[in-house]
Order: sequence, then C-alpha cells, then structure tokens
Amino acid sequence: MKNASVIEAFKFGIYCLIKKPLFFLGALLTTTVIMIVGLILKAIAMIPLVYPLMGMLAKLRMGFEALLGKYLLMFAGGGETAALPAGGFEKAKSLFVTFLRDVLGLLWAHPGVLILLGLSIFLFFVLFTAVFYYIYAGWIRISLDFYDKGSSKISALFSRFSVILKFLCAGLIYSIVILLPWKISFLLFFLYPSVLLAVPLIILSIVLSFFFGLKFFYYPYFIVDQNAGIFESLGKAYRLKGAALRIIFSFIIVILVSFVFGWIVSYMGTVGVVLAWLYRISYWIVMYMVFGFLYRRLLAG
Repeated sequence: MKNASVIEAFKFGIYCLIKKPLFFLGALLTTTVIMIVGLILKAIAMIPLVYPLMGMLAKLRMGFEALLGKYLLMFAGGGETAALPAGGFEKAKSLFVTFLRDVLGLLWAHPGVLILLGLSIFLFFVLFTAVFYYIYAGWIRISLDFYDKGSSKISALFSRFSVILKFLCAGLIYSIVILLPWKISFLLFFLYPSVLLAVPLIILSIVLSFFFGLKFFYYPYFIVDQNAGIFESLGKAYRLKGAALRIIFSFIIVILVSFVFGWIVSYMGTVGVVLAWLYRISYWIVMYMVFGFLYRRLLAG
C-alpha cells in the first residue's frame, strides 16, 4: 500500500495525457457522441409517456387558469378577501397556502396526470443515470488499460449493457446509504425538535455521508474490472484499505491547484479563458487516470 502515492498517481495521469493527447481527444469526441445518442434515445423513450401527459395537462389548463385568476382577484382585494386574515403578509401567506391546496386538489382529481408525471420523472432519471454510468464505465476501463498496458482503445468506451444494470442497482444502494444518515437525522429532529439537537445531527450526517461515500467510492471499478456483483462490488470497495484518505488527498490537491490556476488565468483575458477550458478538460481526464492508478495500487496491497 505504500506505493499507492497520490503524487505518483497525478504524475501518472499527466504523463498519460501528454503521451496520448490525440487518443484522449478522440475519446472525448466519442463521449460527446454517446451523450447525444443517449439524449435522442431518452427523448424517444419518453414520447409514450410525455405525449399523453401533455394532452392531460392541456385539459387541466383551463381549471388552473380559473384558479389563478380567482386568487389574483382575491389578493388584489376583491371576492372572498373578507374571509381571510387581515394584514399584507398574513393575507399573502394564507392565499398562497390555500392556492397550493386547491392546485393539489385539482391534480388529485385527475390521478392519470400524477401517475404519468411520476412515471415520466422516474424514467427520465433512470435513463439519465444509465447514460452517465455507461460513460463512467468506459472511462474506468480506459484508466485501467493505461495502467496495465500504457494505452487503450476507443472501443473501451462501449461497455456491455449488463454492466449498466449492475451500476444502476449498486448506484441506487450507494445513494441510499449516503442519504440514510440525513433521513434518520430528519426523523429524529421531527420527533424531538430542538436547536441543540439539530447542530450535532447535521454534523453527524455530514461526517457519515462523507465516510460512506468514500468507503464505497470504488464499487464501479470492481464491477468493470472484475465483473463483480452488486453487493460484491460494494463489499470489496468498503474493504479496500487506504482508499478514503487517498481520495481526500486527491481532491485537496485538485482544489489547491484549481484555485492557484484560476487566480493566474483570471489576469490573462481571452487567453486565460482558453486555458481555463483546457484545464477543465485535462482535469477530467487526469482524475480518471489518478483514480485508476490508485485502485490498481491499493488492490495490489
């Protein structure tokens, strides 16, 4: 584990970028194409849900406009204002709450809208995540290829779709674990509301979320590299010793370098803007190489 140096990892990442700039340019262009194709496929997949949803929303438009007109008149001082509390702020607050309740009632009276809207949001989230994981898996493969063989191929960006299913399931568990401390904290605060309790709960939630986020960080690498299962990849990532501290050090280095570089290019005008964009692209590539390097070294022990 002593040879898993963060500095060496950055040297490796910069070396790979300098050694194969045309390859990485091609990989970035291919990634852009994948993103565009993914966007088109998402749009096509959403049509069966979005088209009827738009039709339903069009029918609700008249009801919504009638509600909006009613409450605008009430807020202006007419209609049923006498039944509402006096005072500008209290009046506006009461009107807003009542308006939201009536809008929700309008939607509740048309359950098809709520069902289609929920399905549309869920499908969009799943497809968006799937495209992201597909690209993520490809770049992980590239980083490991560069460590193992000193180069890679553009075809590494095209992963098997079975990998994406594992990514989605493991990623869902990963997200639940990270958010779980916050959900427990909100529940405790709801049951025992207190400012004295809120502060330690917030601190504890931040610490635990970062802890779990770092401990399970490498689960995608085990899926790509070893074709590990959903729970197997999470378990192996959690047991990968020394990963958390090195990930933290890596981000500290990036933050410091970005701050200094950003401060320098801010005085360089148009040239600085170009350099800033080149830096952002280079940073993305180098970080993939860094994490691939650390994964291999930590795995070797």
